[in-house]
Amino acid sequence: MRQTKARKEKAPEEALATFSGTVRGIDGKILRLDSAEGEPLDFNVSRKTKYYDGLKEIKRDAIKTGDHVSVEARPMPDGKPDAVKVRLDHTPVRKP
Repeated sequence: MRQTKARKEKAPEEALATFSGTVRGIDGKILRLDSAEGEPLDFNVSRKTKYYDGLKEIKRDAIKTGDHVSVEARPMPDGKPDAVKVRLDHTPVRKP
């Protein structure tokens, strides 16, 4: 009798919200941005947060105050956004 292995189905990935802005600071477990509209945005960051410059993964400390970034985040149970991916954005920032 031939045994077949049950395939492990991947759970569908949840949709992530994307935000962009200018880095005000990154310390401890919080990434702080100012949106293009001037609104402050705070994101939880952890060891699971990935940082990119283009397709290249970079270290967290490569993100500096004043950098323009886009953040893919998911809501946490407490309602705060959890940063999954942070990408450096080299396009010029337009002010409203």
